[in-house]
Amino acid sequence: MDVVLALISAIASVTVAIVGAIALVKQAKVKADNEAEKVRANHRAEQRHRESLLSMRMMEANTELTICMALNQLSGRDMEICDVERALRKAQEAKEAYDAYLQEIGKEQVT
Repeated sequence: MDVVLALISAIASVTVAIVGAIALVKQAKVKADNEAEKVRANHRAEQRHRESLLSMRMMEANTELTICMALNQLSGRDMEICDVERALRKAQEAKEAYDAYLQEIGKEQVT
């Protein structure tokens, strides 16, 4: 009888150890998954922030170009009120920066 009780006790101890080991492995996997998701979320937040800044830069340059062209058109004079070429360059640079960002994001998504 003592042998049976000792055997049952040993089996219970081994079962508890196995369940504990499985729980530790699962806990480690969950922690790793959570860390990976946190890294991905931070990366997406950085991308959204960068895109927002580039988008605002492009809108500001476009607005400046539009206003400059309108002022020059409305003045009805041969003399330019503002530098359209500078405003156009600024708008083109903003668009090129935004396009480069989109290319970068596209490459990241492919890989």
